[in-house]
Amino acid sequence: MKRFCQSLRLQILCSCVGLILSLSMSQSACAADIYVITNVSSQIDHLSRNEVRQIFLGGTLSRKFKPVNLSVGNSARTLFNTQILGLTEGRVQAYWAQLLFSGKSERRPKEFNTEKDVIGYIISHDNTIGYITAKQSLPDDMKILCQK
Repeated sequence: MKRFCQSLRLQILCSCVGLILSLSMSQSACAADIYVITNVSSQIDHLSRNEVRQIFLGGTLSRKFKPVNLSVGNSARTLFNTQILGLTEGRVQAYWAQLLFSGKSERRPKEFNTEKDVIGYIISHDNTIGYITAKQSLPDDMKILCQK
């Protein structure tokens, strides 16, 4: 019986250590910041997370500001979807399919392959809003509207 208890304690201890390690590793992997950006000539200086959601999910603010997205499969897009929109990629795709099918929206956000492409497009188009990871350098003619 004593041997069984020692074995059980060891298993519990190993499980706890494994759980703590996996949580700390997943936390650091998800720690990349997302910047929601626009060019400096844009009329807005700050957006709440809810306003960003509205713009990127075809709400009323999307009529005034044009969202720019990264392509499906891009890691920055995955972070943006989960940290800012609060949705998985599958949920975002299903949401847009429903909007387009019902006629409530005419188009999805414009998509680009790289963060540099997003920055280049936003610099040359007023009232466009996009996102990049914090590791990307931000040019002087860009400003951060929201950070997560």
